[in-house]
Order: sequence, then C-alpha cells, then structure tokens
Amino acid sequence: MNGAYAGYAQLGGAFYRDVLPGVYHIEVESYGKDFNQSTNVALIAGQEAYVRVDSLRSWASDYGVGRTVGRDTFYARLIIPQIARAEIAQSVFDGGG
Repeated sequence: MNGAYAGYAQLGGAFYRDVLPGVYHIEVESYGKDFNQSTNVALIAGQEAYVRVDSLRSWASDYGVGRTVGRDTFYARLIIPQIARAEIAQSVFDGGG
C-alpha cells in the first residue's frame, strides 16, 4: 500500500489492514507485468474497501515435451462488499492489523 508492504495473500486466505483515511495505491508483487495490475482507493473514516488478488498463470507459461512451467501474474482488484464478505466467510483468516 503506497509502496509499503501490507501483507501476504495466500490462496484461500484473507487478511485485513486498519488504515487511516486517505488515498491508497495497492499493488501486488508479480512475476508477470501487465496493464491494470494495481488499484487505487480513497477512504474516509469508517469506510471499508475490499481488494481481491487474482492470478493469471497463463501469462508466463512454457509448455513443451516433458515440461510444464508457469508463473503467476497477479492483479489487485477492488470488489464490492457483498461479494467480498461471502468470499471471506469461506476463507482462512490470516490476521489483521
């Protein structure tokens, strides 16, 4: 968030960060580089925002005789609270702060 490490997203996991009101740029570390991998959010006091990390493995792949190699390309996506809460309810909670 704004160039600082905020957490580690695990497959099937969820975590949260309690932050001050402000404008935040959210990006994910990714092997592949693509357009629109990051997102921005402006938060006011008491507001919640949900970001899902999506993966596209086919972006950096090599399929050949006897080998399959793939590296994920990650995307930070703002999602609506109703969808986020339903997905979080099925996730492993990894903590907050």
